[in-house]
Amino acid sequence: MVPQRFLCPLTLDVLKDPVLSKYGHTYERSAILQWLREHETCPISRKPLTPRYLISNHSLKLQIKKWKLDSATKDCNDIRNVAPPREFICPLTGRMFEHPVITKDGRHYEHMALMSLVKSGMYSTDPMTGKPLSLSSVVTDFKLMARIQMWKEFTNNNDIWDTNRCYGWIKKDNYYSSVLVLTRKENTRSTRKV
Repeated sequence: MVPQRFLCPLTLDVLKDPVLSKYGHTYERSAILQWLREHETCPISRKPLTPRYLISNHSLKLQIKKWKLDSATKDCNDIRNVAPPREFICPLTGRMFEHPVITKDGRHYEHMALMSLVKSGMYSTDPMTGKPLSLSSVVTDFKLMARIQMWKEFTNNNDIWDTNRCYGWIKKDNYYSSVLVLTRKENTRSTRKV
């Protein structure tokens, strides 16, 4: 959130070249000069004002610069709060892949979840496509595993996201889209039976 004192009362934008009027009000230089060409008064106090009585506000300019740097640093530190890409989420467990496998049809699953389903006899077909599934055709996807690891390292996101298999719906521009609900993992690791 932008501090109010960093905003020009004329443009409502963050000040880039702040100037101080003799009445103690700060404006964006270009905006107040434009105003004075037409009005010759202070926009706030309505008292007579000419460009001659405007002085650069270097102190405020430095404060704004520091605030922008601090905000940028904070945003970079918050990158760890980024939710994982949907392609990193197993459709069976709703959790981020730890050991992704790929079927011959190109579908990704968590290794243990898929093995549990197949061995339990519940599925002899691909859970998503319904096509026959042979465990011999399922292989570890090392490329996806490496991409997940790189994403975790880049976002400093090791083991902080857990996904509930809970989809909601949002309406945007008259279209409905499903959204995956994400929650932070608790300190204790919970395992979910599939």
